[in-house]
Amino acid sequence: MPNNLEYINCKLNVHSKEGTECGYLNTNDCPKIKLTDNQAIVIIDNDISIMG
Repeated sequence: MPNNLEYINCKLNVHSKEGTECGYLNTNDCPKIKLTDNQAIVIIDNDISIMG
C-alpha cells in the first residue's frame, strides 16, 4: 500500500517466511519490517509493536 497508510514511518514486507522479531518497534530510523502470516502490527497511541 502506498505510504503504508501513513500510520508508521517504515517499509512493510508482508507474507515473509521470516518476520521481524516481536516486541516494541522503534520507527525513528524507518526500519524495514517483515511480517509473516502469523504476525501483526499493533498501534496504540504512539506505541508500535509487532505481535505474533
